[in-house]
Amino acid sequence: SCDKDSAGCLEWFGQFVFSESHIGGSFLKTEGHRGPDTPLLPKGLFTTHQFLFTDLGLSISPVNTTVLRTAIRTYFQLSLLDPAYKDRTLEIADKSIALAPTDPKILLNKAVILTQFDRQDEAIEILKKAIDMKPNYREARLNLADLYIKKKEKNLAKEQIDFILNLIPNDPDALKLQDQLK
Repeated sequence: SCDKDSAGCLEWFGQFVFSESHIGGSFLKTEGHRGPDTPLLPKGLFTTHQFLFTDLGLSISPVNTTVLRTAIRTYFQLSLLDPAYKDRTLEIADKSIALAPTDPKILLNKAVILTQFDRQDEAIEILKKAIDMKPNYREARLNLADLYIKKKEKNLAKEQIDFILNLIPNDPDALKLQDQLK
């Protein structure tokens, strides 16, 4: 899950939210945020490298949603190192939503970001919008159930978990969340 552990959040963020390829190739991490096959970059090099490629991509293709998704991830990663990047992350997420208002995955991305920024109530509202767009959106429902569990709103969490289990009996992630309700 994506809690206060930045390394776990980066791993989660890459695995579940941004599964498509992105400009720049590998998912680079900085000191303290390193996976087994991930190159270690000093903080300054990471920032310079990411800014150059992200800003170049945004200047060349400012309305390309793939470039915007990459920029969202880049600024999200940077925000874990320096909170000054939080506003830029959300600004780019909002631009991406404006360009693709019917894409629930972009809403899910923003909800994950808001959760990491300790803005759970806003994340819940965004996840509800994503589910309104795509009622069988498993990942959005899992995230919503997880947030409800953290807020101790077990009945609301159970609704989301039951919906998933009706679609996908024995879904391992839904079952894990269900166990947290006990």
